[in-house]
Amino acid sequence: MTLPEKLTINSIPYKVLLVDGFIEEDGKGGVQLGDINPWRQEIQVSKEAQGEYAAKILLHEAIHGILSEYGLERINNEKTVSALTAGFYDFIKTNDLSFIRHRTEVGNKQKIVDPRSLHSIGAYDGVLPDPETWNKLLSRVRVIPAESVETKPKSRPKQLPLVGSAHSNFPVAEMIEQKLESIKSEREQDPASQEPQREEPEHWTTGIKNHDGINYYRTFYICQNCGESGKRYQREESKYVKCHHCSTKLKKVPATDEGFPTRDAFGSFFKAVDLYKEDEKL
Repeated sequence: MTLPEKLTINSIPYKVLLVDGFIEEDGKGGVQLGDINPWRQEIQVSKEAQGEYAAKILLHEAIHGILSEYGLERINNEKTVSALTAGFYDFIKTNDLSFIRHRTEVGNKQKIVDPRSLHSIGAYDGVLPDPETWNKLLSRVRVIPAESVETKPKSRPKQLPLVGSAHSNFPVAEMIEQKLESIKSEREQDPASQEPQREEPEHWTTGIKNHDGINYYRTFYICQNCGESGKRYQREESKYVKCHHCSTKLKKVPATDEGFPTRDAFGSFFKAVDLYKEDEKL
């Protein structure tokens, strides 16, 4: 299966990039198989995902972009997007959606059929006639030259301004950046206003959590059931990892060819991708 080089979301083109290895999550210390960046207008898909799974990753990121573009950040979370991805992927794959783009070719020049003409001759009632009758009906359809159709670009949805901000022609991202720079400058001038720097948890660096004298090691997983990816901390002798989202059991193996306790580039001791079989012997 070959992924497209570009997708359009709300009239905005996004480049589709295939990248080697896993993709790091910004500021979260984890890794994932896909990512969408609205500022660069890019969607990245890891080459670790193949075939239909890669297509699902791309659709997953596109849905994130759609919800963001239409101001639906309240539901733009992994649980909701994973459910929409599974539903839409099955719907798109099992249904003929050509009716959405009702076009016909006249000569070598593409034309657009006027739906009002189809309605007026009774051809658009949801049931297609036999080929001979259909061709006769098409001969009576009024066709609009493609160049006469208004091609005014679709505007982006209007969004409310930031609370406390005046109307401005500057992009929101630029306004936020300027505000952050202003706060940073004020804190540098007044050291007393600076917040104390928080220490990062030790396991972020070591990849090991210790509880009651027992070590739990960082394990990265990708669920084959729901597509969720994340981290778990598991005992060395444990045989499987449970997905945070759907509790599917995934087989735990060393993260590198060298084996435990060698860590991979992202600090994980183990990884879990394949489904775990209860009767499987390690």
